[in-house]
Amino acid sequence: MLLLLTLSTGAYAEIEVAEGSLDGDLYSNPSQHDANISKRLKRIYAQFPGLAEVEVKVDAGVVTLSGNVLAKDVAVKAAEIAGRLPQVVAVNNTLQQESAIGERVNPALEKARSLLTAFITWLPLVLAALLWLGVFFWLARVVSKLDRLFGRVTPNIFVARIAAQIAGMLTFIFGLYTVLELFGATAILGTLLGAAGVVGLALGFALKDSVENFISSLMLSVRQPFSANDLVRIDEYQGFVSRLTTRATILLTFEGNHVRLPNSLVFKAVIINYTRHAQRRFDFVVGVSTDIDLNHAETLALDTLDGMEGVLKDPKPQALIEALGDSNVVLHIYAWIDQTQYSYVKVKSEAIRLIKVCFDEAEIGMPEPTYNLKWLGAKGITLSEAPEAEAPSRPKPPQASPVAESRPKGAADLRPETDIKQQLDADQASNDENLLDDNAKKEI
Repeated sequence: MLLLLTLSTGAYAEIEVAEGSLDGDLYSNPSQHDANISKRLKRIYAQFPGLAEVEVKVDAGVVTLSGNVLAKDVAVKAAEIAGRLPQVVAVNNTLQQESAIGERVNPALEKARSLLTAFITWLPLVLAALLWLGVFFWLARVVSKLDRLFGRVTPNIFVARIAAQIAGMLTFIFGLYTVLELFGATAILGTLLGAAGVVGLALGFALKDSVENFISSLMLSVRQPFSANDLVRIDEYQGFVSRLTTRATILLTFEGNHVRLPNSLVFKAVIINYTRHAQRRFDFVVGVSTDIDLNHAETLALDTLDGMEGVLKDPKPQALIEALGDSNVVLHIYAWIDQTQYSYVKVKSEAIRLIKVCFDEAEIGMPEPTYNLKWLGAKGITLSEAPEAEAPSRPKPPQASPVAESRPKGAADLRPETDIKQQLDADQASNDENLLDDNAKKEI
C-alpha cells in the first residue's frame, strides 16, 4: 500500500509499504533510519558555509534544527532542504539569527578578503582592457574627423561628416567588443545595444521635431535647392542665402536683417529662387490716354527699352495692351535683364523713368481717373437751372525737369549692389559651418 505523509514545508513524502507488512523494513529499525537522515543532512549542510554549524536531530522522522545562523533566509533554506529528503515526516525549525559581533563580522571580512584577492588577480587584465579601450576611443575620435577622406566618396560635406561619425562610432564599438570578449562577457554588448535601441526609439518620439529638423538638413544639403548668395523667397520670407547649417537656413534681407528658418520648415516650403537663372524678366504697367495712337505708344516704349543699357535684346522687350480703364488704357511692359551684370531693381527703375520721359516728350498723357458730378434736385437748384457739366480740359504735358534732361539714357549706375554682397561675405566668414557647396550638383 502507499502512504502519503505531509511535511512542514508543504511537500509530501511517498512511503511504499507492502500490504499486510506495516512492520516491514521501514519500521523494523527506526533509529537507523533517523541516523541516516541526520548524517545525510549534515553532509548537505557542510556544502554551505552558512549552514555548516547547524545542529540536526531526528526522532521518528521528525527533524529538529537548532543553532545560530547569520540571516533569517539561511534558516528558511535549511528547513527547505530538510523537508525535501525522503522519510522526513516533519521539520521543526528552531534556528536563531546570530547576534554575536565576532560571528557576524568574520564572514564579512572573509568575503572582503576574497573580493580583494579577486581584484588583485584581475587587476592586470583590467588595466590592459582599459588601455586597449582608450586606444580605440582615441582611434574613433581620429576617424570621426576624417571628413575630407569620406568627402572623396560622397561630394556632400554633410553626408561625409555623418559617415565619418558613424565610422568612428563603429570603431569604438569594435574596441568595446574585443574588451568584452577578453572577459567573456560579449552578451552584455547585445543587452546594451538592445537598451540603446529602446532608448533611441523613446528619444525619437520625444525629440520628434529635432529629428525631423536633422533629416531635413541632410536632405537640403544633398539636394542643394539654392546656393550661397542666392536671392530666394521661402514662403513669406525673402532675402539672400547666407548659409545652411545643420539646424537652420540663414537669410539676409534687403534691410540687413538675419532671418533664421528651421530646416524642417524650409524643406516643406515653397521656394522661389530668383538667382538660379541669370536671365530674369521685369514688368510694370503704365496708363495712357484713350485718345492717342496706341501703336505709337507701344513703339516708343519698345524703342526706349531697346536703346537702354541693361535690357537684353534677346528675349526682346514687349509692350502689350492689358486693359481698357475708365479713363485710360493700361499698357503692360516686359523686358529681360542679365542679373550677373546688372541690378534687377535698378534696371527696372531706370526703365520706368526713361519711358516716362519719352512719353512726356511725345505729349502722351497719362491721365488720372476723372469723375463727373451732377447735382440733381439740390436745394435751390432746379433741373433746368443746373449748370451743364463742362468737359474736363486735357492737362498739358509737364515740361521735362532740368535734372531729367541733364541725365542721358543709360547714364544711371545699373550695376548690382555691393553693400549686400559685402554683408554676406562678412557673415559667411564669421561662421565656418556652411553645408552649401558651389561645386555640388544643384536641384533642377
